[in-house]
Amino acid sequence: MISLVLFLILNNGYTIYNKKDIDIGNTPLDVYKLCSGIREFFCLSYAIRKKNTLYLYFHSDLTLIKLDGSKLRFLGSDERSQALLLLKALEKATTLINEKWERSTPGIYVMKLLNPLNIDHFIEKMSFERIFLINHSKNTNLQNDFNNKDFTSQDLFIVINDLEDELVRELFENLDSSTKIIQINFSEIISLENKILYINYLLDQLK
Repeated sequence: MISLVLFLILNNGYTIYNKKDIDIGNTPLDVYKLCSGIREFFCLSYAIRKKNTLYLYFHSDLTLIKLDGSKLRFLGSDERSQALLLLKALEKATTLINEKWERSTPGIYVMKLLNPLNIDHFIEKMSFERIFLINHSKNTNLQNDFNNKDFTSQDLFIVINDLEDELVRELFENLDSSTKIIQINFSEIISLENKILYINYLLDQLK
């Protein structure tokens, strides 16, 4: 039975924006897509998935953001609330100088990595038993059946959003060889939010 769902979304970077952009409905497309992913990961009809934890990694400025469903507040189902909370976290990241979690808003924490390879160290320190890599590859040899997997709270789902292939290869080449990595082929599901929606649906069937 799944007691905790952990996701890490890998991003190359993000478009700079501000509150005025949000207020006039000019949220950048890449930020809008991330907000849609956050919404699908956490928001139910009238509640929040409190047992879910989402990590966002932005390689361009080595920023790691954690959204903890058990402590999350002020996250609505509307794009504006999601974009504002993300904006506060990204602005908080610009003030950080060490690798320690700092609270941005309730349930949202930010860390600034000091070295690009430290994302590997972060994953390894969490001691995940398995990593399920949601791959956008067209390779049909990759597995795509979730239904018979015995998931545990020490499994991590990594979704590649727009991180360059070379960086992805470098990331997984440097991970501890004892970590089991299972690649999943979701090539027919294009958008980030639909990948998350589908994975949440499959995980809900196992509860």
